[in-house]
Amino acid sequence: VFVEAKWKEKEIIAYSRDGYSGKKWVMPESWKGLKSVDLYEISINGLELNESGRNIEKGRLELSLDKDQAVSIVPSGINNH
Repeated sequence: VFVEAKWKEKEIIAYSRDGYSGKKWVMPESWKGLKSVDLYEISINGLELNESGRNIEKGRLELSLDKDQAVSIVPSGINNH
């Protein structure tokens, strides 16, 4: 799953039940022009910064998730949590 969280100004939620490696997701049109994002691990304990400054290349975000992993994706440098 890779969906915009419409209840926030700029946030995408990604989740995988089985996990995957190196998948390239097309960023939503409303994110056009962004160069990088921060990834936050979503867990029962809340959000924890997983990676800062992941590059968006040609409008695509390359992402790898472990089994049953969920992340919140936000523009770099903007902690809107």
